Amino acid sequence: SSFSSDIMSLDAWYLSGIGLQQYITKNIQESLQTALGQRNYFEDEPSEIGAFTSLRIWNHLCLVHLTHCVFSGRMCVVDEIRLDLCRRVLQMPKATNFDGRMVGEIALELILYNFMQQCQSAGSTTPGESTNTLEDVKEDLKDWLEEWNYLFTQPITQFLKFAYHYGYSMIIYSWYHRLYYMVAEEVMVSRGKFAYLQADNKTLLGSCLNEFYPVERIIESMSSESQLEMLLHCHRALREVVKT
Repeated sequence: SSFSSDIMSLDAWYLSGIGLQQYITKNIQESLQTALGQRNYFEDEPSEIGAFTSLRIWNHLCLVHLTHCVFSGRMCVVDEIRLDLCRRVLQMPKATNFDGRMVGEIALELILYNFMQQCQSAGSTTPGESTNTLEDVKEDLKDWLEEWNYLFTQPITQFLKFAYHYGYSMIIYSWYHRLYYMVAEEVMVSRGKFAYLQADNKTLLGSCLNEFYPVERIIESMSSESQLEMLLHCHRALREVVKT
């Protein structure tokens, strides 16, 4: 994304997707799966370095791709079985705190991605079911925190704490956004307000979208407990950004 400008736009979702597909197409996936089971990777230094580097590149591509799937709402090109290969780098002798933070963040982004996809699926939720699904994903985050909490106690926690608190606040907001959208959609349809989607006037389109996705009203629709919970995680995420 940092290479993009007014005259050139690089799509990180598309580019990382190509990279991941190249790994699978060229059968590198199999080498990632079997690398740790072959003794020559530990006896032969160049082979060990090659496997380690390959795993790290795979992990970088997975993290970039998942992050942009969350940002853009698009589908991930790799399934969870292949994404789980990211954990294999932690079994390598050369693995460091950096690798742990990478794998931990990938696991976190996967929780966030699955939740976002569920929220986008038509008919997947109804206002009456809001507590169950939101509580389910909170349990997933609790399990994640228990698994990766040891990284929070190490000297370098760069980006991991931020990702956790930012992701947590996004989940709360996205859930209530989904509920608000479902109610608003019924109102908009009943009032015949979807004609603006065919409008040529971009100002009109923007105004209608701002009315259709009003951030303040969505936050107001939250329970006071959820508002405070989201504010707490937003505050902690900002503190981590300033600290970094």
